[in-house]
Amino acid sequence: MMRILTITAIILLIGFILIQLYPVEKPAFVENNPDDLIINSEIPANIKSILKTSCYDCHSNETIYPWYSNIAPVKWLVYKDIIEGRKAANFSNWAKLSDDDKMDLLYDMAEEVQDGDMPMAVYIANHSDAKLDSIQKNEFSNWAESLADEL
Repeated sequence: MMRILTITAIILLIGFILIQLYPVEKPAFVENNPDDLIINSEIPANIKSILKTSCYDCHSNETIYPWYSNIAPVKWLVYKDIIEGRKAANFSNWAKLSDDDKMDLLYDMAEEVQDGDMPMAVYIANHSDAKLDSIQKNEFSNWAESLADEL
């Protein structure tokens, strides 16, 4: 019985090591984003804080990668979420969007935050500071809807 457990452990270890070699492209980190939402808009400090803490890791080019994002298979999930998040809304490219696209994104953001769909639960599980309370949700949603109305 002990021999079977040892062989199984060795096979699992080898498998774990081998999956680290599977190539997956890491979404780029870009520090200088001149078209960024925060740079190009007057945003209240509390909203900037929410954006940076709860949104920017997945919805900007300024992702801060935690240590576990370098270990397969977790990195595959993290990279997938970031790629999908940037496709849905990338605040680093804000100034390049049309007013109609900005307006649509702002209304969507307000609704998803208010409904508790954003930030994603899996993100909050590893980033507890990203969790928004009801006051923050209301502040963010009101800000997003107000900005959309101005457009």
